[in-house]
Amino acid sequence: MGDIVKKVLILGLIGLFLGCSSGKQTIHAIYVEPKTSPQTNPVFESAKSAYENQRYQLADSLFTDLLLVDESNWQTPYYLGLINLKKEQFLQSENHLFKALDLVDQLKENRALVYFTLGRLYECQQNLASAKLSYLTAYRLNPNSLPIQQAAEKYQLISSTK
Repeated sequence: MGDIVKKVLILGLIGLFLGCSSGKQTIHAIYVEPKTSPQTNPVFESAKSAYENQRYQLADSLFTDLLLVDESNWQTPYYLGLINLKKEQFLQSENHLFKALDLVDQLKENRALVYFTLGRLYECQQNLASAKLSYLTAYRLNPNSLPIQQAAEKYQLISSTK
């Protein structure tokens, strides 16, 4: 644990902003707050804060260390999936998101969040069939989420709510 805290102090000023580009269009992963959070872990909170402040290199390092210590928290691979999506490391992103899907609790909003992020990943890869399927699954799990509704409407998976 001491080594992880040292990384926070040493790498605290490192920032990296990468987007997910797909041809001429840039698609950014949308961050949606998970419904539960391991608030008791200060390293998790530091990693999450680094992600939210676009210090992706630091966040990646901290979340990777956390994954080695605790493989049961679905949010750790979820955030790693988001970070790898921003770095356009699509295979790593997909692997982390599938791990998050395996670990995520049964709360429909959290499952929908992972499927939504998979949809963004597939959209970045221009794999529209998989993106549509992921968005539709996310919508079925959480039809009240505005970003999920917008993605489903974009691909005409549902009728417009306007």
